[in-house]
Amino acid sequence: MSIRPSTPFRSSACVGECCLDLFESNLHTSQRFSNRASRFLDGYQKGLNGKQATWVNKRYRGHHTLPDSILKELDEKQIA
Repeated sequence: MSIRPSTPFRSSACVGECCLDLFESNLHTSQRFSNRASRFLDGYQKGLNGKQATWVNKRYRGHHTLPDSILKELDEKQIA
């Protein structure tokens, strides 16, 4: 039994566009994961626990690394 798509591709150009879209979306997802993992690692290296690292990750989404003043900010917000 073979499974056929409900709408066949009309040309190879369409196949190329679909593959490119899939690659770009996977690239974007991979980059987001990499940045998030980098922030977690940086937080752990600075001595944060899991709860603190999660809070910091949400707060500093656009950064690759966390600022050095993060420990002071965590103390001010009383996040343990």
